[in-house]
Amino acid sequence: MTMTLHQLAIHELVKNADSNEAELRLSDNLLLIDEKAEELIGKLNKTFVQKNEVLNGHLAAPEDALFPGYFHLLEEDKFSPEAFLQFSRDSMQALQLSLQGIVGAKGGVPCVCFLQYR
Repeated sequence: MTMTLHQLAIHELVKNADSNEAELRLSDNLLLIDEKAEELIGKLNKTFVQKNEVLNGHLAAPEDALFPGYFHLLEEDKFSPEAFLQFSRDSMQALQLSLQGIVGAKGGVPCVCFLQYR
């Protein structure tokens, strides 16, 4: 199978496990899709897929959660670069809210990407 990387945003969620506070550092632009970006996402995705402890989930109904609503807006805008960046930023803000006040949860550098395998 061949991977095609269409869009990529990288943000940072700063949170120490012993802290209640979570700080976001959001990208203002999507990253340029080049060989290095494709290699990075390919390696990350391969690692993610091979992990046995990865959990699968299902989207909640749009009226019950933020993320499905953000995804619906992205779909409505036909996955445009501007809509994808806004989707990634909104999703990160929802993640920040969900981790705020949870001792033990740590931050990280999420890569939000739109990719296809064929």
